[in-house]
Amino acid sequence: SGAIYFPTWAEISVTGMLVALEALAFTLAVKYLPIFPEIKREHA
Repeated sequence: SGAIYFPTWAEISVTGMLVALEALAFTLAVKYLPIFPEIKREHA
């Protein structure tokens, strides 16, 4: 039909909120879960 669609501000804000929540969840997971364990090195 040739119609052009642009999302409303509410749709954009919901998308932004979901991206922010995913970033927060990843940050908290890396901080509190042993995903990237620390390497213990012995001093010579």
